[in-house]
Amino acid sequence: MTLVLNAVAGALYLFAALAYFFQVIFAERKLGKIGGVFFMVAFGLHTGLLAAHFLSTSYPFILGEEDFLYLVSWVVAAIYVVLRRLYPLRGSGTLFATLTLVFFVLGEVLKERYQFGVTALTNPWALVHVLFMSLAFAVFTVSFLVGLTYLYEERKLKSRRPGRFLAWLPSLETMDGIHYKALTVGFVLLSIGILAGAALSKATAGKFFSDDPRQVAAIGTWALYAVFLNVRLKSGWRGRKGIILSILGFIGVLIAFLTLEHRVL
Repeated sequence: MTLVLNAVAGALYLFAALAYFFQVIFAERKLGKIGGVFFMVAFGLHTGLLAAHFLSTSYPFILGEEDFLYLVSWVVAAIYVVLRRLYPLRGSGTLFATLTLVFFVLGEVLKERYQFGVTALTNPWALVHVLFMSLAFAVFTVSFLVGLTYLYEERKLKSRRPGRFLAWLPSLETMDGIHYKALTVGFVLLSIGILAGAALSKATAGKFFSDDPRQVAAIGTWALYAVFLNVRLKSGWRGRKGIILSILGFIGVLIAFLTLEHRVL
């Protein structure tokens, strides 16, 4: 039954992405509304499935790549649900629906391929570490997506050949604001995740930090985003420069977060 419901949720995310896409292609707002209905039904089903899975799994809940990716997928979807109520995102739904679907499908593809060390996860710090790193990864992925969209829109505007798709995107100012807020939230989540990871390392290995490349990448990423947020706050650094810097930081995010499971063994 769970497999069937997972397939239904994935199909609904796919239909939502297609409806949003054709909304832009044919400039038909009704398709956007249909996409919104598909997305919300999929999100509701996804929420129920995730909650049921975690309740049936019990502590420590996040046991493998499947759990990690399903959670990331859900967080991306939840971010879009919140953003679409706060901003006129219009055609951006296809980007968020596609990103949600990608993580959702990856969770199914990688099912039972790898499981975290259950012994290590019995430490209370482990769940905090994995949970907050997962949330940070999802938020940073959204900021990366918004950043790329910003650069695309800016380039099209400068070329004076905007095309049909550009008319459905939010303004540069709106995307810059979303990007900054996402990075701020992601930075806080990352900070908590790193501190919890240090506490876990102390409890299991006897020291807070090591020369593990993934741990170094996480701290380096934290430092890069700290510099960006500090410059943005003090100097009002906006637009292209800040987004390029954050995209470079996302390379560190990929190294640090996609190898998360190896740090909690």
